[in-house]
Amino acid sequence: MNTITLQNDGAGPEYVRVTFRYDPVLVEVLKAIVPAGLRRWDGIGKAWSVHRLYVDQLAAWARQNGHAVADIRPTARTATPPSAAGPRVDWAEALFAAVGPDRADAAFKALTRVLHPDLPTGDTRLMQDLNRARGIAGRAA
Repeated sequence: MNTITLQNDGAGPEYVRVTFRYDPVLVEVLKAIVPAGLRRWDGIGKAWSVHRLYVDQLAAWARQNGHAVADIRPTARTATPPSAAGPRVDWAEALFAAVGPDRADAAFKALTRVLHPDLPTGDTRLMQDLNRARGIAGRAA
């Protein structure tokens, strides 16, 4: 079996560096779990850069299939706790991850027609969340 190591990635807090001894099955599973726009292979560093939304799912699969997972990221997570002011930004990041890079612009435009603060249905906080997540999705592509 293999050991999958998770650590902070220099690409920013939304990415996790994932390393393991080459295994074609693990590579295919990683590609199946993480959308193409939210993963990158670093051939020089021999590591994957994976969006944090998919790391837990990848680690769970690895554990269920007999692999060890070494999570050496700092224990203090930076996740924003839910508040009465509105949902966490994660909803928008998950949306862009789910629709993928080919449909991200269409999803953004559709939601802007509902969430823009100048509209009767608008919500400033949700629009800010959407704009921030679009920026993250744009950097991932």
